[in-house]
Amino acid sequence: MKKTSISICFAILIGISNFVYSQEAQDIQLPTNKETNLIEFTELVTVDSSLTQNDLYTRAREWFALNFKSANNVIQMDDKNAGIIIGKGNMSVTGGKYLADGKIDFTLKIQVKDGRFKYWFTDFVHSSYKAGYSGGHLENEKPICGNLFMLKKGWIQVKEIADTEVKSMTASIKAALGKKLSANDKTDW
Repeated sequence: MKKTSISICFAILIGISNFVYSQEAQDIQLPTNKETNLIEFTELVTVDSSLTQNDLYTRAREWFALNFKSANNVIQMDDKNAGIIIGKGNMSVTGGKYLADGKIDFTLKIQVKDGRFKYWFTDFVHSSYKAGYSGGHLENEKPICGNLFMLKKGWIQVKEIADTEVKSMTASIKAALGKKLSANDKTDW
């Protein structure tokens, strides 16, 4: 009888903790690719029609060089003829009240054509600098480290950081690749 009471109490506690976990904060909705079910930020951007594939490719390479500590370490594929650059970068996760400091790894692909470009941010994976506190793939409803090491609020903070950072990077990409050609861009000095 005593073991049964303990088992029932344990089951109730687990049920309550799962209920509290699911009720304590609203999860952020990140854009998802319907085919892969992976988080994916993507957009086709039309720019000044006078910008050639070569112009946009050069600007994309410059953007990588200016926005990562070592673009050569980040860039995994670089095909000028196809107008494709693929990089694997990361963003810092710090200062969260409910999580341990770490990083979010991601993949960024930029493809350019005359007068337009498209970007894709995918493959988001959280890892902590503290052993056992990593959240894993951001598609997961709960972090792989478990609720005891990262509360739902912390997992949501990780996703919010990814959302904010990607939106900042996409604005930067659009500004860098989308600016109109000036007279200085076409002249040798």
